[in-house]
Amino acid sequence: MMILPIAIPHYLQVEDEYKGYRIPAGSIIIPNSWAMLHDEGAYPDPFTFNPERFMKDGQLNKDIRDPAHACWGFGRRICPGRFMAFSSIWITIASMIAAFDIKKATDPEGNAIEPSHECVSALVSAPYRSSALSSLAQRKWSTLSARVPAQEAF
Repeated sequence: MMILPIAIPHYLQVEDEYKGYRIPAGSIIIPNSWAMLHDEGAYPDPFTFNPERFMKDGQLNKDIRDPAHACWGFGRRICPGRFMAFSSIWITIASMIAAFDIKKATDPEGNAIEPSHECVSALVSAPYRSSALSSLAQRKWSTLSARVPAQEAF
């Protein structure tokens, strides 16, 4: 699970080459984790939610690159807490699955509402806000900003 689509800047200690371009030693590079995790050569049909792509004959498919290699960083600056973070994510998700009956919302007639998979594409991708949630956030912001005198806002 990535927080940002790019990794933190890294100092290139030795000369490298990428797609025919020479990158001299001493350059600062910013790895694009999002692109690595959406590489069609590594992950078939990467824009489709398909957890089964990581399985083969009931076992983990060793031919598919582990996405954890790109989402926790690289080199000396790889996240030192990645193992604890991964375990915490696992425990949280397992607890939620055990404690809640997760299903689609229903309309007043009882029909399932299909969730939208559209996202705002920016530095950090997130689902679009519903109009009800947007208006609630705007009302709350207006109420809070009215309490702060203009000269104290900055």
